[in-house]
Amino acid sequence: MHADPTTGEDVQESPQPETAREGPLRRKALVAGLWLAVQNLYGNVGSAVAFLVLARLIAPSKFGLAALAQSVISIVMLLADLGVMPSLMRAPELSEETLNTGFWLGLGISLSMCGVLEAIAPLIASWFQQPELSVILRVVAVTVPVMGLCAVPTVLLSRELQMRPQAVRQVVGVTIATVGAIALAVAGFGVWSLVFQDFGTVATDCLILWLMISWRPRLHFAPREARRLLGFGYQVTLTQLVNQSQDRIAQLLIGKLLGTTMLGLWVVAAQIAQMVLTMFASTVNAVALPAFAIVQNDRARLARAIRHSVRICGSVAIPGMTALAAISPMLIPLLFGQRWHTTGTLAQITCITAAFSAVQYIDGNIWWALGKPRVELGLVSVTTAAHLALVWLFAPYGVIAIALAVLGRTLLSSALRLTTLTRVGGIPLSCYRDVPAIMICSAVMYGVMRGLSATLGHGPAAPMIVAEVAAGAAAYLGCGLVLQRGSLVEMRNDAVSIMRSR
Repeated sequence: MHADPTTGEDVQESPQPETAREGPLRRKALVAGLWLAVQNLYGNVGSAVAFLVLARLIAPSKFGLAALAQSVISIVMLLADLGVMPSLMRAPELSEETLNTGFWLGLGISLSMCGVLEAIAPLIASWFQQPELSVILRVVAVTVPVMGLCAVPTVLLSRELQMRPQAVRQVVGVTIATVGAIALAVAGFGVWSLVFQDFGTVATDCLILWLMISWRPRLHFAPREARRLLGFGYQVTLTQLVNQSQDRIAQLLIGKLLGTTMLGLWVVAAQIAQMVLTMFASTVNAVALPAFAIVQNDRARLARAIRHSVRICGSVAIPGMTALAAISPMLIPLLFGQRWHTTGTLAQITCITAAFSAVQYIDGNIWWALGKPRVELGLVSVTTAAHLALVWLFAPYGVIAIALAVLGRTLLSSALRLTTLTRVGGIPLSCYRDVPAIMICSAVMYGVMRGLSATLGHGPAAPMIVAEVAAGAAAYLGCGLVLQRGSLVEMRNDAVSIMRSR
């Protein structure tokens, strides 16, 4: 039984044979992933256009100031949900009682967190010795309850793998953010154009989301349901909070220890890697949670779903991030100007780090599907503690040293996560059998691209980048035909399946 997002009523599904259900679920997940890919592609293109313009109009110190605000608000956003949304997403069925309780619970918590942030904003600004930060935090605090309004509509659409409406919502929001941020920057609003880009379209996004569903909340709240949602949700929230701390608290430390200018360089490098990784890995990750939830009680189907997600994510994200790492030293100064040349080297390291961590995006959803969020919490806690310790220890040596230390931590945490999934989670190692070949092909591609760069020497950046990308793509495809032929055929069949389902 599940709630129909178009009517808000409970619908009973008819039992079907396993073989009959597996194909439609896979096609539905693939189509949902395609729409998410379109959404992320448009979002990243829009963000990249705004990013390119804003980086030429705004000083790195202002990027650092906006990053401080974003770090604080991101942590508050996680606390404001307390895992209500993941609990609703994973629930075997959604009744009206559950939906209404989840809605009012999430809204109440988010309103409380908004009030707390409004009260402590001056204290946060004083600690960082950035007076302007207080006003920024008080403005963006209003978006916390607005985001709380989005939880239940997002769950209803995502559980049915209806990603097309959400893609439309994203397109509108990104368009508003891009046009508005550029207009504000040209008009001389500085850091406020960055604030608008990150948070200014939340209200529009929320409005569009509610127009896509017919379900409306009723004045009903069940304490029993609230305790059940929070019982699972608080573990998820702790996991997400600790995980976010890796980046957010690290940014706060860099801003405190090295200043907003160095933080601005760091944030730009990290954002470049994150935009590309989001386009690849987050697409698969967003589909994975509802898909894993559907088959959570069937370990064989769950293993096949995991392997499918890992293969798709790895086949796109790992070579994509590796190629971006190869061209970053030339690409970033070309696009943003020579004052960002340090960011080129930083981005090269952060992109390689992202390539190694791409497949890890799926891990949390696996543990939640297995009903073991505490394991994910433990893993994230260990890696976050190591991450923050490394940032603190290597900060005196500069941002390049921090990036290299984080890369080393990522390699170790990848091995730890894989070992835990197989030994504690009982996930077959065969689910990851495609990853070694993908990494070998990506390494060959990187070697070809960097070798070509060394051979061509110094010359116009744009033609050299085009030549490197072409040579890298040819190298990856050639290597893939030798080592990944089966995976490539399977991905081609998936593409055909998507076209037939349209």
